[in-house]
Amino acid sequence: MTDTRERITAALLSLLLVVSLVAITGSGLAGTAVATDGIDAQSLETDTAAPTIDPAIEDANGTTEVYLTFDQYDGALSADRERAIAQLKDHAESSQATAKRQLGARSGVEVINSYWITNTVRASIDTTSVTASELATIDGVRSITAKPEYRVPDTAARPAAEPDSDEFTYGLEQINATETWDEFDATGEDVKVAVLDTGFDVSHPDLDLYTEDEDDPTYPGGWVEIGPDGEPVEGSEPHDTQSHGTHVGGTIGAAAPDDNETPAYGVAPDVDLQHALVLPGGSSANSDPIAGFEYVIEEMDTDVVSMSFGAGCGPFGPVYQDAWIPAIQNANDVGVVAVTSAGNSGEGCVGSPANIYDSFSIGASNEAGTIADFSSGGTVAADNWEEPDPEWPDEWVKPDVSAPGADVLSAVPGGGHERYSGTSMAAPHVSGAIALMLSANDDLSDEEIESTLEETAWKPADAPDEKDVRYGHGIIDVRAAVAEVGGAALEYELGDVDRDESLTVRDVRLTQQYLQDKTPEPFSEDLGDLNRDGEVTTTDLNLLQRKVLGSLDEGEIAVTGFDVPDNVDKGEPLEVTVDLTNPGEEGAVQKVSLQLSDDPAEPGDGETVATEVVDMAPEGVDEPIGSPSETTITFEVDTDDLRSGAYAVTVTTEDDEATEEFTYLASQFDVSSLDAPDEANSGENVTINATVENVGNVEDTQSVEYRFGDLDETLLEESVTLAPGAETTVSFAADTENVSAGTYEHGVFTDDDAATGNITILEPFFDVEIADAPDRLEPGDAYTVTAGVENTGDAPGTQRVTYDVVRERTEVAVVDSKAGTESVRAALDDRNVDGDRDDLADAADELSATLQGELDDSYNVSPLGADELLASVDAYDVFVVNDFGDADVEAFLDTLADDQAVVFLENWGADSTAITDRSDVTGDPAAVDIADSGSPPVELDITADHALFDGIADEGESVEIHDATFADRAWFDDYSGDAIADVGAGSPDGAAVGVGQDGDHVLLASFGRTQFVADGDFTDDANAILANAVTYVDDPLEASVERTTTEVSLDPGESSTVEFSAVLEDLDPELEWAHAVESEDDAVRTPFALGAQLGTVAGTVSDDTTGSPVANATVELERDDETYVGVTDADGTYAVEDVPAGEYTLTVAATGYEAVTDTVTVLENETVTKHVELRATAATMSGQVTASDDGTPVANVTVAAENDDGEVFEATTDANGTYALTDVSAGTYVVDVADTPPGYRPEKIVTVAPGEHVTGVDFEIERTPGTIDGYVTNAAGVPIADATVADADGGAFSVTTDENGSYEIDGLAPGRYALRAAADGYDDSTIEFVDVEPGATATANLTLGTYFEVSDLEAPETATQGETIVVNATITNTGDRTDTRTAFYFPPGTDFGTDVVDYRPELSETVTLDGGESTTVEFTYEIPEDDEPGEYEHGVSADEVASTTITIEESEAGEPEPAYFAVSDVDGPAAANAGDAITVDATITNTGDEADEQDVYLFWNVTSPALETDEQSPADRRESVGIDSAATVALEGGESAVVSLTHEIDADTDPGSYRYSVSTLQDLATDGLTVEAADDATILPIRADGSADPIRG
Repeated sequence: MTDTRERITAALLSLLLVVSLVAITGSGLAGTAVATDGIDAQSLETDTAAPTIDPAIEDANGTTEVYLTFDQYDGALSADRERAIAQLKDHAESSQATAKRQLGARSGVEVINSYWITNTVRASIDTTSVTASELATIDGVRSITAKPEYRVPDTAARPAAEPDSDEFTYGLEQINATETWDEFDATGEDVKVAVLDTGFDVSHPDLDLYTEDEDDPTYPGGWVEIGPDGEPVEGSEPHDTQSHGTHVGGTIGAAAPDDNETPAYGVAPDVDLQHALVLPGGSSANSDPIAGFEYVIEEMDTDVVSMSFGAGCGPFGPVYQDAWIPAIQNANDVGVVAVTSAGNSGEGCVGSPANIYDSFSIGASNEAGTIADFSSGGTVAADNWEEPDPEWPDEWVKPDVSAPGADVLSAVPGGGHERYSGTSMAAPHVSGAIALMLSANDDLSDEEIESTLEETAWKPADAPDEKDVRYGHGIIDVRAAVAEVGGAALEYELGDVDRDESLTVRDVRLTQQYLQDKTPEPFSEDLGDLNRDGEVTTTDLNLLQRKVLGSLDEGEIAVTGFDVPDNVDKGEPLEVTVDLTNPGEEGAVQKVSLQLSDDPAEPGDGETVATEVVDMAPEGVDEPIGSPSETTITFEVDTDDLRSGAYAVTVTTEDDEATEEFTYLASQFDVSSLDAPDEANSGENVTINATVENVGNVEDTQSVEYRFGDLDETLLEESVTLAPGAETTVSFAADTENVSAGTYEHGVFTDDDAATGNITILEPFFDVEIADAPDRLEPGDAYTVTAGVENTGDAPGTQRVTYDVVRERTEVAVVDSKAGTESVRAALDDRNVDGDRDDLADAADELSATLQGELDDSYNVSPLGADELLASVDAYDVFVVNDFGDADVEAFLDTLADDQAVVFLENWGADSTAITDRSDVTGDPAAVDIADSGSPPVELDITADHALFDGIADEGESVEIHDATFADRAWFDDYSGDAIADVGAGSPDGAAVGVGQDGDHVLLASFGRTQFVADGDFTDDANAILANAVTYVDDPLEASVERTTTEVSLDPGESSTVEFSAVLEDLDPELEWAHAVESEDDAVRTPFALGAQLGTVAGTVSDDTTGSPVANATVELERDDETYVGVTDADGTYAVEDVPAGEYTLTVAATGYEAVTDTVTVLENETVTKHVELRATAATMSGQVTASDDGTPVANVTVAAENDDGEVFEATTDANGTYALTDVSAGTYVVDVADTPPGYRPEKIVTVAPGEHVTGVDFEIERTPGTIDGYVTNAAGVPIADATVADADGGAFSVTTDENGSYEIDGLAPGRYALRAAADGYDDSTIEFVDVEPGATATANLTLGTYFEVSDLEAPETATQGETIVVNATITNTGDRTDTRTAFYFPPGTDFGTDVVDYRPELSETVTLDGGESTTVEFTYEIPEDDEPGEYEHGVSADEVASTTITIEESEAGEPEPAYFAVSDVDGPAAANAGDAITVDATITNTGDEADEQDVYLFWNVTSPALETDEQSPADRRESVGIDSAATVALEGGESAVVSLTHEIDADTDPGSYRYSVSTLQDLATDGLTVEAADDATILPIRADGSADPIRG
């Protein structure tokens, strides 16, 4: 198929376009969803025309979604899928990058998703903030179109499929799928087919999805749900949101059902089925089929994509959608076949994407082999698209092919099967067929697949020969297609048409029947085509007859020529040609194999490297379906994995083989003898030696590399030139100074080989711990700090250990408008910035973590939302501001204290503008500029030495800041402080690092974190500069002690103790301070307090009466303005610690107790014990008691509370239901409702703890339930058992009557209930309302139906045999409603027992009567002549029976009927061979009254008219016709007998169908059988001259 790449800039679809799931209603499924808008197809040219804009966008008001499309990839895509996808993705990323940045910087625009398969960006725009014309100025945009809404119409219910006795559906048989399974063993194995649809019911017993992990319920690799943002829904498990997707998937790959009722319906039962849920519910405004399409291609590595949906052909006419053009073309280029359904709009319209020239669109056939009326088709003109592909023709016909789509049986969710109709059902038949083709030959391209299906498709005889708008090329024949592509050799021998693995006369007979236009079963046309000319003819029959006789030279494939090059250079493929000849008289179908052996002396030990199935005709066939009797095939073998040397190449057929040799010319640099230490101390130089030998046969030069750690990156390299057989030793010296401890893989590598090993780097690690240090000091104190140092590393070392007094903690806030603001985070979750969204959302969090990692533990770094900045100023010492957001910058700067400082960040874009915000408020710096031009990395040029660059760079040196995708940067000008570094990308732009004169702030332009330069993009040097800025602006400490350092040397495992002596000088008492000891590896701090010595007050608090501990009592020490507080625990103990020495007022208080006040003196560094007893106060409890059903107060209820000592306190509720228990002593109580009034019961128990006044101890009590009982009877008062009595309103209850018709409903809340009774055979009763009082029983008797009474029976008292009598009776409806009954007359002889069931339907009359109404029924009855005379009972019945007696008298006798011999039940064999004798049975019955004797005859192949004539008597006529055999039968009147008659079939009787007849003189009956040729029949071969030779079977 044409696969060109011209950019299409046509405007896309408006919001009104609709995508349809292509299945119709009624017996099938209907559905619609909006298709993805058209986007640019691939381009070979650059078009600078202005972007096209969808008018729907210009007319939109508010928020809408749009597609922005860009130029398509114009290069040649790689044959490797992964590389080709990378090419498309790289092109999309580069062409969309600037646009995404510009979109992200615009107000009212939010990027949602982007596509590499069509190079398009999907975005949401607020048209009140941005216009389409403004978007058209975005770099690279070619068109802007509205994203349409996706939806499907309601679908009609579909009946479940009836059980089907067929083994296969008509769909499988129509496309010859089952023959493909049998003949080619092709069932779809190892082929991946992805369905884009509504979802998939993986629990269906016939279905499964491909998975790479059987234990993963989300089916990785086989299932994906695409969310509204075009991204996979994490954790989604397979499910169908409708039923369409399950039905489509079942047609492609369902296993045969095991219910013995449902036929097999899956085309490729062993396919690896995949599913992408892209149309939830069959419709969604946010559905994204294009995202699903590119996902299954890239992530699922699918081979075929089946799409049963489309756009257009609705009320707005056809749709010509550009979006799918590059998608389908690019999919084809990477080896994916895209199957589309043509639509269900009938002739004249084809939906998109099926109408695209490059699409493979499918029409729908029916079981009759014609095209369904609904199937779409038409002629499509290229100029319907604004810029069609220039290599397309002016117009073309769609569909391409057709497949079964009407009344198709497949799976539906829940385990069932239903029949749907639509091209949605046809497309999966084709997708499954393609899976069969690929399983037979996995080297097929999309063009080969589609063209083969088109060439082998078939049409009825009355259909046009050329491609037409109904069939396309025709209905697919997958067996013929698989045979055409030659994916496998024949499983059976040519001529074995019945596939029983033997050639017999039966195969000849079947072929003869086929040539006689019969339908022999089984019969393989392909196996019957012995001369391989594509059809079964008399020539094939003649060949088969000779083959059966053993006189045929059978087909074979001989190797008559084998061309192999003498030498093959390294990297070049091995190309060999093989000449093949078929010397036989029939065709030959075989697999030809190519083997490669690296030992020419043993060519048979080689590995098969290539195969090809060859279908060869015998000599003389002009148009073979495969190859002629002489042909040449070519094999091309990749040699990349070969080593140099001689090889044997062998070509093998089933009949012949040939071997040749060639030499592979290549160098082979093998690496051996790797010599390197197993361990090395960090910082040590390590020497690595290895031997490199060229074991190849060509001199070469290669780069020999030494790699360390990441073996993909080269650390050192050396160029080595070696002749064949030469070797050398290479040596590398590696510095381990910057390598941390650990075990690393390293080695020496050539282009051909590698030698690797492990090396462990050892380094010391000096752990430090503070063993002893004072926890309280006053200025002027002399003290000693003792620390332990241990080398826990693996290498000896010497380090400096230092003691200092430091601030215990500096609080650092990282300020960002995104941090801590949940609403902003939620909004960012909806944005799509190609993977940076999470970085942006967590920018402050990640920057905080990075900064914390750079700073020591004396700094506590945390993110702070800009909206929380002003309220949190006092909580922090240093602010690192990435973005102020909407914060009041001027108010913030005015609020800062002298000991607080700020680091301001800035970068390109709107995400980091802190320096700009400072400039706007203070005018310092005067200007800030940004840029993203040039190429990364962005670098800092150091213009002055400063503490910010300590350990990083010196003046005149450069530092890389970041190497993000874009060279984003910022700089400032006219700054009052010191500018100490410039920024640029290739050349300096301006100052980027500035330090304030007072040291209270630092400006770091180009260090801001944005969505385009995330935290992870910054270098370690940049992060170190940022950390140095924080430590620089942090308030310098006044020298509290002189910093003390000592040097310590330790071996591994050795430890030492160091002691530091110091004198504490003045410190700021408002700050917190700590002792700090640190080595080069470790640091430890322990805080100390400034101030006088402290003491502790401790003791217990208890109850003065019971002695019980009092928990949660407050103990307060107070003097002047100092207060120290403690609280007792569960045991009543307390301890108030760190109290400065002196005299205090002690106050102890607890809930429910009187407070106690005393004095206590606190001693330095001692604990003073103070026990206190408290006196409990009286407690009260109160609450309310209400009814649970309506909340009304309940009066006169007694509420009781009892404690552990047995004390009981009671109170009675007043009219408001309230109560109060007073003078309750302290303790734990159980509170309950005591004396419950009639009609109520308590609902719960409450436990009340001791205390003061406790309120809200409320109770809800339930009313005592009531009961309803009664009987259910019919209108006659008869009790009805098993009747149902139910709540007619809310369904609160339903009971069944017992055998006496009684019922009872208990447990009913008081109130009014509506009762209704129902029973089989009765209409439901009228509703009866019953009021139920608390604790009472209400009675309600219910009546069902009506009763029809029978009275006034009038009938004669006597009648004679054969007389007609008239009987009358009155029917009365005694009920109160209109009803209908059938009144019956029971004639004389009826059994009038308890159950009158022997009635005749013709003696009945249907009566409809209002309540109380009567009518008369009348019956006429003829007394049978054979009724015995006597007295009988007869009568009339409705709901009761009224009867009387009648006397039947004998009548005069009549004349007897003459004998008549009738013939019936003729039974003979269904088939027999010529020459056989058959036996035929028949039943002869004398239907008259008189006895008689007659002859019974058997006639062979004689019809009834031949025995009927007016000219001869019946006996004479039978004699003249020719009686085959006869028997004589004597029968009484009414008697029957079975006779057996025989006939011998003539041996020369022609095969076919014959009739035989059994006859008496008065009657005749016939039957038939099939005569087959005798076992020793002669088969006459058909010769060209008309003569024949017999073949005896």
